[in-house]
Amino acid sequence: MTQLSHYHARSLIFPSAFPSADSARRARCALRRIYETLEQSPETIATEDIVALYEEAVPIEKRPAKWRDDLIVLRHLEATPVPPSDMAERVWLGTAHLGDAIAASELQPWGSEVQKVVGAIKRLARLQDKAPEHIPAVETTIQNTLTAHSGADFGISIASYRNLRSRILRGVRLVDPSHRSRFSFRSLQGPWRQLTDKARAQEYLRGDFAKLWALITYCWQHDIAPDAVDDEVVSDWRAHLETQLTDTAFETARAAIYSWERMQREVAGWPSQTLSRLYRSPEERRGLFYKDLPEALRDIWEAYVNALSRELAPVRASDCVPDTLEDDPFADLEDGSPECEVDPLRYASTTLRRQRSAWVRCVAAYQELHGSDPDRLSDVTERAVLSEVVRNIEVQNASGDPALHQKSITRKNALQDAIDWAQYDGRERSHIQYLEKMRDRVDPSFKGFERKSNGKTVRKYAHKEMGRRHRERLRQFNNPVHLVNWYRLPDELVAKSRKRLHRTANDPHAINLALIALVHRILRCAPIRAANVAALTVAGPNPQITFPRFTRGKGYLNLEAWQVKNDRDHTVELDEPTMALLRWWLEELRPGLMKRVGAHPENPHLFPAGGMAHRTSTHLSCLFTKTNRSEADFVLNIHLCRHLTAKLILDIDPSKMSLVQHLLGHRKLSTTEAYYAEVNAIIAQREWQRILTLAMNQATLMIKRKTK
Repeated sequence: MTQLSHYHARSLIFPSAFPSADSARRARCALRRIYETLEQSPETIATEDIVALYEEAVPIEKRPAKWRDDLIVLRHLEATPVPPSDMAERVWLGTAHLGDAIAASELQPWGSEVQKVVGAIKRLARLQDKAPEHIPAVETTIQNTLTAHSGADFGISIASYRNLRSRILRGVRLVDPSHRSRFSFRSLQGPWRQLTDKARAQEYLRGDFAKLWALITYCWQHDIAPDAVDDEVVSDWRAHLETQLTDTAFETARAAIYSWERMQREVAGWPSQTLSRLYRSPEERRGLFYKDLPEALRDIWEAYVNALSRELAPVRASDCVPDTLEDDPFADLEDGSPECEVDPLRYASTTLRRQRSAWVRCVAAYQELHGSDPDRLSDVTERAVLSEVVRNIEVQNASGDPALHQKSITRKNALQDAIDWAQYDGRERSHIQYLEKMRDRVDPSFKGFERKSNGKTVRKYAHKEMGRRHRERLRQFNNPVHLVNWYRLPDELVAKSRKRLHRTANDPHAINLALIALVHRILRCAPIRAANVAALTVAGPNPQITFPRFTRGKGYLNLEAWQVKNDRDHTVELDEPTMALLRWWLEELRPGLMKRVGAHPENPHLFPAGGMAHRTSTHLSCLFTKTNRSEADFVLNIHLCRHLTAKLILDIDPSKMSLVQHLLGHRKLSTTEAYYAEVNAIIAQREWQRILTLAMNQATLMIKRKTK
């Protein structure tokens, strides 16, 4: 009795037994139809006559011609030699080694070529100083190994090395199922098939399903039920991956675990067991997440957010106006206490998310030191707790540069957050001053203290400036080719998107191309920050993008003060090409995208995500950068577009700093001048050259007059 899985391995080991490569592939398809019809895994089906089993299991009524063709290729498969069962099992599971490749080569009808292939494989094993049984027979791995070597390593010429390489790969392909065989979700049966059908039915989970597919196929091949998947199974799977994907095994496994967690949230009936997340080092593990905190601690944080969030409690002038006017509109005011108190400490959602991560770090350190939970927000601001947090950050951000190891913006932000929490809880001034000293110690921009003319001592900070990476990337646009590509890119992306959509409706790649074209158009009208781009709304009570009354015309983008960094209303006119692209996006592409990502029908965002959410700024900027690199051959993220706007203006007229300040939304002109200090140097240099030329002309004229 031979298992169907072993028949599958025989179709791989003996390709020359079939009239063509397509016939071998059709034999594997016929085997798949057998276990799909019987709804069993190939390891559990055994038979002495594969042709008779097919005739009995698969009905002929549906497609008689294919049924007869399947019988023909199965007869060829039945006639193949029977390899050792342990080798067939390893080939089926994808765990074959070079010893199996040697054994499979010796079974081939290749004549004198057999010994040449076997000898080539053994020479590779000797070069690596390993037994053939200890080297995985995976084509991609062997190719990488051969690429790293040359004929000189084997003591042969370049031409002979090509022949040696070809023979090694010929033998390896006999036992590597990934070379000619790909598993389909239709191959799955039982619980795995039921779960995958549920997951595939929700289009917005297709990406997570793809990340999980390698784990699913491994479990199905090894007869592991969904409910039996645990950390031990994942560990075995990682070891299997490392024999095939040496460079990406860890990333593949980690992504699969994250996708497993999302399937548990989104797919009814998905196994509930928790898989441990993977980390490259113990230091990388944060150890505690916000969702793991006790309810009392989460209530403390939520109270802080409700009190200081811009989004939850934006201050508007209308809040201070009574609903109805009486004879004395000020009669209900109390002495000494204004009706509308404006708290200057209000934070954007991105800042609060960063603060939450820092607070969770501090809570974990507090629990480790005291063995209990803090009672209030600022309890975590004691020196011992913050010192432990800073040490943990140093371990995670270890750098070879001693200066960077001593100071970093991450440590400075954590201590600044601690100051904010202490001020929120009304801690004594001496405690806050000590926290400020700790912050100064790790703040990379702090330069010391200076005494003003009035005798007051203040802190002195280095001027803010553009980061080194952004400066380097901005220089690529000194090349006029890149600048022209950037200018033409939106129209080219739209043309490619329309072409793909004409072939395939709702093509995801075409939708992404149109999305990036729209981002480019918006940024040319309004070089706003990535977080504002991602959160743009086109519906709801206060849409940020408004359309003209008629089809043609210009629209407007309105950001209220609490939505932007400089706390000032921001209104920008959107030109007609941008509005035309917006209409096409909203009418034809956005509805399909909303369905794909599982967005709520009333989702107001221009770039929707699941439910009522929007795409994150990180995800949007990554897609933006990737598309620019692949389609136009330059590196440009959303934030760099702000610097590019300033560059284009100041390259034409370096004196237009105030225009740049207005477009970028800087609160102070000094901020703009600090970021583009190089331009100030250019202005000074040009002015000096003008004065120098003028002085030289005047001196020359005076000499001419004296000689006369």
